[in-house]
Amino acid sequence: MTRSRACITGLGYLGPFGTSVEALRRGLAEPAVAHRLYDLPAMCEPPRRAVLGLVPNFDVEAARYLPLAVRRRMSRHSRMACVASGQALRHAGLLAESGESLVSEAGVIYGTALGSTGQCGAFFDDFLDKGPRLVNPARFLETVPNAPAGQVSILYGLHGPNATICCQDISAEAAIIAALDILDAGMAPAVVVVTAEELSPALLFGMQSVDLLRHESSESGHITIDNTIIPAEGACAMVLEEESHALGRGAPIHARIHEAEVHGPGTFDALSPQVASAMANVIGDILRDLPHPDGMVLGGSFILRYDLPAWRSISNILEPATPAIIPDYCSGNPLGAGLVRTIAATLWLDGAQPRVARLGDDLSSSFNLATFFDDRAATPETVLVASPATGDGAAAVLLGREG
Repeated sequence: MTRSRACITGLGYLGPFGTSVEALRRGLAEPAVAHRLYDLPAMCEPPRRAVLGLVPNFDVEAARYLPLAVRRRMSRHSRMACVASGQALRHAGLLAESGESLVSEAGVIYGTALGSTGQCGAFFDDFLDKGPRLVNPARFLETVPNAPAGQVSILYGLHGPNATICCQDISAEAAIIAALDILDAGMAPAVVVVTAEELSPALLFGMQSVDLLRHESSESGHITIDNTIIPAEGACAMVLEEESHALGRGAPIHARIHEAEVHGPGTFDALSPQVASAMANVIGDILRDLPHPDGMVLGGSFILRYDLPAWRSISNILEPATPAIIPDYCSGNPLGAGLVRTIAATLWLDGAQPRVARLGDDLSSSFNLATFFDDRAATPETVLVASPATGDGAAAVLLGREG
């Protein structure tokens, strides 16, 4: 269990809904589908179209934060992480006109499930085309999963602790806990938590090879939960500050993190009872001495044996009338970039009005977004973010408006 007086003072977002936090806010207000049928890379076997949640062109946003020379040498994966981090720093009032952070001792914690698959694929293609003596060594620099964390640190002059967390679907929640540990230990007054995932050709080829991708469009808003996923790419960032530091500089506080916990994830293919028990355990631990939340944000994998047991397990613990949102069903499964769920909870606490379902409603294997998420809810005092992992793990973060 991690207890903290951490405040969320800045947010950043690139994802299928658009290239700003406001785009995410609009996407939550009216649950429209942001994933579409796209052509797969030529290397993939037929069918060569799949349903994906892709980031729209973000060149304009990138130009606001990255000099041209930096953009040209940086991988797309790192550019996404840097832009989202810059948005969060600017939102927090911590970005100087020079482009550097006003808190140089701030740290960076980066979360990702799959890392720099695009750059790894590009480096390997170069190796196959040119041979080991002529391969471009500059490509190698970003084949490691912690490259985006280093790029964010260098670009914004963040000299505090720097780490990368790879923890499957719950990498974002694990990154939050690492950031809270840094703040609790007094190692930095603020931490940029950023998560990113890129649907690179190499990654899509791998997913297609194991029949994990979906080939029928959900643009009508009809969602099916089966044995395939709708993956999404994106980058999300938030600035976490120690409470006294945020109050001392008069920063706007959008939410506070009360508790955070991660169980697992395991490395084997979990069965439904394991997913249900992992979710029940993590929520039971996090709410042991606390009142039940007024709202919930749930992760959605689109896989039947994970999502339904997790939903039912939570329904058995919390009040049936608790309003809930599942942003993943609108934009796609964010893989390791699941910080979008905590950002959605922050926006809700900060006055956004998402469309919600109720925990007492029966989530089935096939439903329509508009009719399932057909209600509005008052601005909550506390929101629980609950994320099942595609293993025997689960994670939860409890956020609130007050300290």
